[in-house]
Amino acid sequence: VMKMFMPLKVEESGVLTWCVNEGAALAPGDLLASLELDNPENVSTATVFEGNLAVHGWGTSMGDSGGVGDQKRAHLLLRKALGSLRGGMAGYLLSKDALKQAMDALHAAATDPSLPVYEIDE
Repeated sequence: VMKMFMPLKVEESGVLTWCVNEGAALAPGDLLASLELDNPENVSTATVFEGNLAVHGWGTSMGDSGGVGDQKRAHLLLRKALGSLRGGMAGYLLSKDALKQAMDALHAAATDPSLPVYEIDE
């Protein structure tokens, strides 16, 4: 972890309590400090979003794995499918439809005869 000084700007007063000592080894997600407010009712609490973050039109959709455009870009289709599958293996939520699309795209890209040509070309 790099040495950083980050100001904590809050509009309410309270007591800041360190949870980790200086120089301690940190892991992702470690709680560094907590703030106990004098008047916690003056601050709204955050809620955990449990909905679906998939927004139609954002990013590139794999769509049908048999489309004409996909056959021209087998190496890109393969990278996109592998990225989705790696994300699922890393613990990110992957719906059944997204998993099926990724597997279909992986199969289509891996069996495309132009894949080695595009991979070597890059």
